[in-house]
Amino acid sequence: MDPKISLFARPQGTALHWLAGNVPVISLISLFQGLLTKNKNIIKVSKTFKNLFSIIFNDLENNFKINKKYNKTFKKILDSVFIVYVDYDEIKEMEYLSINSDVRVIWGGSESVKKISNLKKKINCKDIIFGPKVSLAYISKKKIKTEKDLKIFSDLFVNDVFNFDQLGCNSPHNLIVEKGTKFSLGKISKIIAKSFKERKINSETDPVNKYNLLVKNFTYSLEKKNSIISAKNYEWNIFLIKNFKIHEPVYNRSIFLSSAKSLKNLCEALPENTQSIGLYVLNSEKPMIVSKLSEKGVDRFPSIGKMSIYSNPWDGYLPMQNMIRWISY
Repeated sequence: MDPKISLFARPQGTALHWLAGNVPVISLISLFQGLLTKNKNIIKVSKTFKNLFSIIFNDLENNFKINKKYNKTFKKILDSVFIVYVDYDEIKEMEYLSINSDVRVIWGGSESVKKISNLKKKINCKDIIFGPKVSLAYISKKKIKTEKDLKIFSDLFVNDVFNFDQLGCNSPHNLIVEKGTKFSLGKISKIIAKSFKERKINSETDPVNKYNLLVKNFTYSLEKKNSIISAKNYEWNIFLIKNFKIHEPVYNRSIFLSSAKSLKNLCEALPENTQSIGLYVLNSEKPMIVSKLSEKGVDRFPSIGKMSIYSNPWDGYLPMQNMIRWISY
């Protein structure tokens, strides 16, 4: 780089944040970075939360008081955020928002991401897409040596499962145990069930998810090789799978427990949209495991118990990089 060249950053302009309907708090990751980069920010809320964000920001503006020195700055920050709700079928209105934005931050499922991505936009508009992802957890055979170790793992793992009732893309739905561990899958499932029972459940079950869960429960009960441990009202579920396979989520605090012969088998079975793999492994094993699994597109390797922590980068992105323009002179 020429030592005579100077650089400074300018905001792109207007950042449009399309919020996901399942866990809206994750969209704050991009919003905070939109504020830090001094962009104007439009929050396109989902139908589920169309009133909530307006209430929060109005309350902040009217009731949140800080040092007089910073009140003016705080007011400017709030003024840079505009909250809007547009119905999913109002294509003209959605295109109007899209074509007047310099950055589009898109959160959501496959159908939503495709629909929003195909809207008209400026030729130089930057897209930051956080599409549908799934996560799982992995235990190495060397990590758990005693039943106490297993209980510690179980309590941490259940914390990750219960967070947002598995609606977040960073929630584990499959637990893969490396073959050769000291404890059988049956023993592991019983310890996890004990940790589940110790947790209080406050949320109601979504009817659609409940139906899908009951169908899955029925089909698995037909297979003699499989077994299921469930709460009375199916508030949590453990599907014990004899033949290794990574299964699609059924939510409702439900996990699929199986054993992989090797890391190679896990690599071959990973879905392309795997975001996080929670690790319960020895520190000496981590570099090799992360190196192998990241080749398959995995972006995050948090420790078990910390899978639900939202951090930067996210999905392999540093969003702020696409929210600014570098000026050279």
